[in-house]
Parts: sequence; structure tokens; C-alpha cells
Amino acid sequence: MRAILTILSIVICAAAHAIDIVWSKGSVVLANNEVVVGDVARQGIGLLLLKDQKGTITVFPTHKVNSFRYYDADQDVNRVFIAIGKRYFERVGEGKSSW
Repeated sequence: MRAILTILSIVICAAAHAIDIVWSKGSVVLANNEVVVGDVARQGIGLLLLKDQKGTITVFPTHKVNSFRYYDADQDVNRVFIAIGKRYFERVGEGKSSW
């Protein structure tokens, strides 16, 4: 119950400060290997937001996600993250990490 309230409060705060959210086109591979596509935004080290084509925002904690990727237009690079434990880690082949 506490986790649900925490996630709900993060979503409400994020919605209230929508200017701070940076959305990028990307895809998410869920823990059940289902792939969902939409706009993704990282929120901290352990939450991922996905906005589908209808504008519905879904919050994914790390235990619901295997990996996600998106195109970073500012740096002109495709970013790939994997979920390990309670954090998302970026796979970097060459160059600097975004965190």
C-alpha cells in the first residue's frame, strides 16, 4: 500500500511540474517480455514514465521492466537502460553516461 501511495504521489507531483519532464520517443520491454512503444521519461533512478498515443501515462517501477530505450535528440544518441534491482542502469558502448 505504501508503494502505491508513493508512486501515486510521484505521478501527481510530476503532473503538477510537467515542465520538468523530458519526453522522448522510445520503447519499453516489460518483465513479461511485452514491448510497449510511446514517449518515455525517466523519473529518478527507479521509476519510468510511459505516455502512449492516447496520452495515458503509466508508471513503471524497476521490477516491472527488463529494459527501455529512447533517442536523446540533444546528444544525438540512442540510450539503452536495463533494470537491475531497484535501479535503472545505462548501457554505454562509447562516450559519456547521461547521469
